[in-house]
Amino acid sequence: MRTYKTEETINNDDLHYLSRTMWAEARGEGRLGMKHVGSVILNRVRDGRFRSTIKGVCLQDRQFSVWSRGNANYGPMQRVNTSDSLYRLAVEVARELLADGPINNYLYFEHRSMRSNGRIIGNHRFR
Repeated sequence: MRTYKTEETINNDDLHYLSRTMWAEARGEGRLGMKHVGSVILNRVRDGRFRSTIKGVCLQDRQFSVWSRGNANYGPMQRVNTSDSLYRLAVEVARELLADGPINNYLYFEHRSMRSNGRIIGNHRFR
């Protein structure tokens, strides 16, 4: 498996945006769901159609609604900390993804009811 980053080279912005986005988008999906959502973010960083940083991908217009101030998850996502066990899991998963790389090749996900094609994992459909 290709190593992406070591503990010493993990950027705090990368960890912050990746873990918070995974927590807000997939905290009810457990480790596997979080890993798939995080993988979509990392795949987008490598794809020329999206921004070239994790922060840029997460904040890109009309991509991750949890970063919109009007979204119900926005406030809780800003305040969450390591006293929340699911956020601790998101940070752990983010570290794993930053070290080992994505576990899928998907660029998109949405609620499983939104489309008829794609791989269903938990309540999300990945494509």
